[in-house]
Amino acid sequence: MILRLQAVSRIPTFRTSFRCFSSAADHQLNINFAIIKAEEGKSFSELKDHPVLTLQGIGPKHSEELEQLGMKTIQQMADYKFYHLSKAIATLAPTEETGNRIETSQLNLNRGLIKEFEPYALQDLLEQPVHALQGLTPKAGERFASLGVKNVGDLANFKYCRWAEAIVTAAKFEE
Repeated sequence: MILRLQAVSRIPTFRTSFRCFSSAADHQLNINFAIIKAEEGKSFSELKDHPVLTLQGIGPKHSEELEQLGMKTIQQMADYKFYHLSKAIATLAPTEETGNRIETSQLNLNRGLIKEFEPYALQDLLEQPVHALQGLTPKAGERFASLGVKNVGDLANFKYCRWAEAIVTAAKFEE
């Protein structure tokens, strides 16, 4: 049996990959049904700093209501803590086994709910008014109602917050 030895280079080799950048004309991606016509050519990174009026369906009246709730820009809407809390409740609610909490469980949302709603099950919280969330007042609930958001479940699925969150997330993946 003859063994062949091959020379092995001790010099590291580096693989380089060059990305071929295509022109914008090659791309089909758009969010034309989510943003107003005048902003359709903007990048995700640019859009996140735009006012909420940039989103289709939000006019001056709704924009004012959202601003009173602390959402002036798409970025602020994407980061809205009450949206994220309600979304967490809605996401986890289907995982809850009704009436089967173990006595030693430490799970709670006490820093996110007003005292009255702390003992509620996740499924039940979805049907509660948005002012069940600690920091939102009944007046805030009225503002949300004018936007079609009547309860915690509605806030979790509020399409404008979802769009804003998606725009901000997409901006992280732009070149």
